[in-house]
Amino acid sequence: QKLLQGFHKALQLFDYRGETERLAYIDSVSAFDDDELIREGWLSLSVSNPKLKAAIMQSIANVIDPTQTETTTTTNTTGEAASTNMDSQVLMSLLRTMGLVNGKDSVAMLIDFGKSPVAEIRLGAYSLMRAVAKRGTGAQILLLNSGFFTFLMDRELETTKEGKEGKFLIVRAILNSSTRSLLADGIVEKMEEYIQQGPYYIKSKLWELATE
Repeated sequence: QKLLQGFHKALQLFDYRGETERLAYIDSVSAFDDDELIREGWLSLSVSNPKLKAAIMQSIANVIDPTQTETTTTTNTTGEAASTNMDSQVLMSLLRTMGLVNGKDSVAMLIDFGKSPVAEIRLGAYSLMRAVAKRGTGAQILLLNSGFFTFLMDRELETTKEGKEGKFLIVRAILNSSTRSLLADGIVEKMEEYIQQGPYYIKSKLWELATE
């Protein structure tokens, strides 16, 4: 207990203004997230460095779902079970705190990051969305945002291979969560179609040739 208290005190006084120092700070507090001051320092996404912003989101995702190292997209919708690593109330508290620290609704903020022109930021947001979605209540929280489903289904927003895989894994996580039973049939059908089409599907466009 004394060692933990000393660790907390050291982190509170830690100067993490530089990129290397902040990354070390994030790595440390990912394992010690029960202190309010540490938690606020950890959850702040106001940094301008894309790698740093992505690292923060990934560290939060790793706390919510330590199994997030799996990235395969070749299995069907039964290939990824919902995570049971974090209590639902703790998850909701974490998301609420993240929103308060950053002055914005946490889901709306993640959607904005998911639309960033910087690929690293988008990938960090996808990882965090996926971790949240693997919790039944987490998937429900995401979908309660009116813009989330539209964002998730819009394939044209993502152009990179890694990004396409990231969004695919979010859809798969939602379909494997307990939230699935609460969704309208039309929503489930669209998500299942998304999975059947695969992560790299490109909708064909019909071009009409104008004749004079």
